[in-house]
Amino acid sequence: MQSPLFRRALAEAVLVGGLCGAVGVHVVLRRLAFFAQTAAHAAFPGVVAASLLGVSLLAGGAAGSLALVGVTAGIGSVRRLGHATATGIALAGAFAVGVLMLTTQPGSSKDLEAFLVGSVLTITPADLAATLVAGVILLFLLFLANKSCWSRPSTR
Repeated sequence: MQSPLFRRALAEAVLVGGLCGAVGVHVVLRRLAFFAQTAAHAAFPGVVAASLLGVSLLAGGAAGSLALVGVTAGIGSVRRLGHATATGIALAGAFAVGVLMLTTQPGSSKDLEAFLVGSVLTITPADLAATLVAGVILLFLLFLANKSCWSRPSTR
């Protein structure tokens, strides 16, 4: 516990673990676990595209995830396909596009693999502050989303 590196890593793990628990409850109760996994993996082609274009990897990942939400909604609007099928198609397609883009650029795969997998020991004080701010915003949004549930009369 003497190392600031270890203390930051521990603080980040505790913060992220608590936030994932709070979000995970809502994801599971709404039966969106597969969709949440798909949205997270959809960041991969966005990160690869951002790397190739030389723009922010975070912005690329966010754009990739948002694009996948649109694609999933579009595929899911076909009446014969269920939402799980649409999500599976979008997941496989997004990951395939990411791998294809990655293989076109020799030498960039190691950098992107490090970004996607990450290391808790490389957490900076700025990363810790960003996690804290994002966590407060997330918890506030979860509170607002569930506030309507609290005002409903009990059916018991």
